[in-house]
Amino acid sequence: MILVWLACTSPDPEPGPEPGDSMDSQAPELEPCEDGTTRRPFLSEDLTVATTTGDWTLSEHWSGCDSFLFLGIPPSGSYLSTLMDEDPKKLFKKGPRDVEYVFFADGADAHRDDLAEMLDLALSDLNDGDQAHWADRVHIATGRSAGLDGSYGEYVAGVEYPVFGVDREGALREVGYLADPHEGWETTNWEYLGDEAALHAFEAAREDTLVARDATVLRLWDGVEVGSEEWGAFSTDLTDAAAGHNRVDVDITLGCGGPWYDACPAWDTVNWLFVCDQDGEDCVELARLVTGYWRGGRWVMDGTQVLDRLQGPASFTYSGGQVKLVTVDLRFWSDGTDRAPLASNQVWWDNDSFWTDEWVAAHQDHAFTPPADATRVELVHAITGHGSDSEGCAEFCASSHAFHVNGTEFRTDFDDAGSRDGCRDRVGTAGVLPNQAGTWTYGRAGWCPGQGVEPVRVDITSAVTLGEANELDYTALFGEESARNTDANFDPSVFLVYSK
Repeated sequence: MILVWLACTSPDPEPGPEPGDSMDSQAPELEPCEDGTTRRPFLSEDLTVATTTGDWTLSEHWSGCDSFLFLGIPPSGSYLSTLMDEDPKKLFKKGPRDVEYVFFADGADAHRDDLAEMLDLALSDLNDGDQAHWADRVHIATGRSAGLDGSYGEYVAGVEYPVFGVDREGALREVGYLADPHEGWETTNWEYLGDEAALHAFEAAREDTLVARDATVLRLWDGVEVGSEEWGAFSTDLTDAAAGHNRVDVDITLGCGGPWYDACPAWDTVNWLFVCDQDGEDCVELARLVTGYWRGGRWVMDGTQVLDRLQGPASFTYSGGQVKLVTVDLRFWSDGTDRAPLASNQVWWDNDSFWTDEWVAAHQDHAFTPPADATRVELVHAITGHGSDSEGCAEFCASSHAFHVNGTEFRTDFDDAGSRDGCRDRVGTAGVLPNQAGTWTYGRAGWCPGQGVEPVRVDITSAVTLGEANELDYTALFGEESARNTDANFDPSVFLVYSK
C-alpha cells in the first residue's frame, strides 16, 4: 500500500453545526420491521416499470423494510452477460430476503424469454416456503433499462453497466462490480447482487443506532476535495461539543464525485485521522479505515479511547491515499453511565516497521502506572496486518496478538485472514463495501477493504494494580513464530485508557 499525507484544500473548514444540534432526523413513527429496524416512509422518486405480469410501481411495493435492486442483462458484449451462464437459484436461496428484484433483458424478445425461463427454473427448484416468499419479489421488465424515466433513467444513461438500487431510505444507490474475484474479472456471481441489499440493511440498523444516541455532532471536513500531494491540519475547540458526554464516534464518508468505475480511486489504502494538540504536535491516532477498490462509502468507528484529548482545543489531520471527497464528523454522546475518562496513553504506534525480531523487542517491557483513583483500565488496540510473504503474512495469514499484563494474557486472534470470503461475510455484520473491483472478498488480518477498523477494547482492570507500576508486553504470533523477518508488518495502535 502507498502512504501519502493529505489534507483539505483550505485549512479553514466550513463551520459545522452549533454544539447541541443533531444532524439526524427521526422518521415518522411506524411499526418496526421484522429485523427490528425502523420502518421508513416512502420518500423516494416514484418509478413504474412495465413487467411480464403488469405494471410494477415502486411506491406500491414500498414496505419501508426492503431494498430494491434493478439489473439489466445484455445478451452479449458485457461481463454481465455471463450471468446467463450461471444459476440464479443461489441468489434466492442464500441471499437476503428483504429485497425485490427487477430484471431487464436488454436485448431482443428471445433474450427476455431466455431470462424468464432461467429465473422460473431457479424459483421452481426452491422449497414451497421460499417460492411463496419470492412470488411477488422477482419481476421481469418487458422493456429495456435504457427506457427508464426520471433520475433512474438519467443514472443508467450515465454509467457503463445498467444496475442500481434503491435503499431503505429511498435513495438511489450505485451497485458495484459483480465480477467474482475467485473466478476471474469477466465472470459474475448472482449472490453478489444480494450483497448490496445486505449493506442497505446494515446501514439502516446503524442509522437507527445513531439516531437513538442523539449525539452532538461537530463536522470537521465537509466534502472537501483532497489531493495526493497536499497535507495540512486545522484547529478547533471541542469544549462545548464534548461537554456532558462520555463517548465519541468518528463518522467518515469518502465520496468519489461520480460513478464508481469512472471517478473512484482504484486501490485499497489505509487512511488515518489524527488528533493533535492545538499546535499540531503530540498527535495520536483517532480512527483508521481502509478504502475500497473503486467505491466510496461511510464508516462509523468508536473514538472513545482518546476522549480525554477531545475536551478542549485540538487540531486534526487526515492522512491516507486513494481518496477524493472527505467528510468527517465527531459524534459526542452519552451511554447512560457515569463513567468518565481520566487519561489515555498511546503505548505503541507504527505504520511501516517490518515484523522482525527487532520489532518484537520494541514491543516489550512497557511500564505504566494507572491513576490511583481509576475504576477501570482498558487496553484498546487497532492492529492491521500488511505485506504478503510465502505464508501470506501479514495480510493473509491467521495471526494472534497476545498482550501480557503483569503476566496475565489477553489475546486477539485474526482467524479468518486468508479465508475465501472472510471479508464478504462481513458485509451485513460490519458494513464492508460489497462488489469492489478488486480482491475484496478474502479475509485479512484485522481489516477488510472498504471497512472501518473498529478498535478492540479489553478490560484489564483485574490484572493491574492501581497507583503502582505495572508491565505490558505485546507479541504478534503466526503459529509459534513471533517474527517473520520479511517485509510483512503489523501496524499497531495500542492505548491504555483510564476512567472513573
